[in-house]
Amino acid sequence: MIFKLCVLALMIVGCVNDIRKMVVPYWEIFLGGALSVLKIILDILGGNADYAGMLLSLLPGIVLLITSYATRGGIGKGDGLLCLALGPSLGLMNLVIGLVIAFFISGIFSVFVFVTNKNRTELLIPFVPFMTFGMGVMMFVQI
Repeated sequence: MIFKLCVLALMIVGCVNDIRKMVVPYWEIFLGGALSVLKIILDILGGNADYAGMLLSLLPGIVLLITSYATRGGIGKGDGLLCLALGPSLGLMNLVIGLVIAFFISGIFSVFVFVTNKNRTELLIPFVPFMTFGMGVMMFVQI
């Protein structure tokens, strides 16, 4: 649970950068990766390492990166890298549940923005705040 709270705190700090500058800073990705590596090391030393689960927890981040390349930046590479870095800290199911919530809420928000946007120009919406909200809801439900 401590790793999940650290991840949530890291993502809350990252929300500010994503909202203001539309950028996921590299230090956030590296710090998330360091948290994941630390969790993996502690799991191995504790004798409860699930190697298949660790590898599978990278899958949502890989899918987001592929989606980023396929949509030519429709979803940012930073979002995919952050998800990839935080995967082992959260685990596959927690990450997937958080991302499903994030996509659902961002979809509702996008429809609202589309309806209220009078000039119909292309609008960029940061995704890390929605990921943070999804992970927060997922963690709150688990308490």
